[in-house]
Amino acid sequence: MKRVLFSLVLAFGLSGALAAPAAAACVAEYKASRGSPPKFSYGTIVLPEGVCTVPEAMVVVRAQLNREARDWNRVQIVSIQRQ
Repeated sequence: MKRVLFSLVLAFGLSGALAAPAAAACVAEYKASRGSPPKFSYGTIVLPEGVCTVPEAMVVVRAQLNREARDWNRVQIVSIQRQ
């Protein structure tokens, strides 16, 4: 009985440890401006799985901002962090 319990605990522990790195997401910190007089936006966005570079993050951030309003310009990625 102890051996079966130990095996189950070990199996679930290893499956959780192996699944954790695959679920790691990246978060982009961005700033943008729009309009005249200028309005500024600063925020963070959780990037889709597999997106962790500045060019890829720029596409995602611009798409998100364009859903809110079309005239955002001067979008800049400040940082990207793995979670």
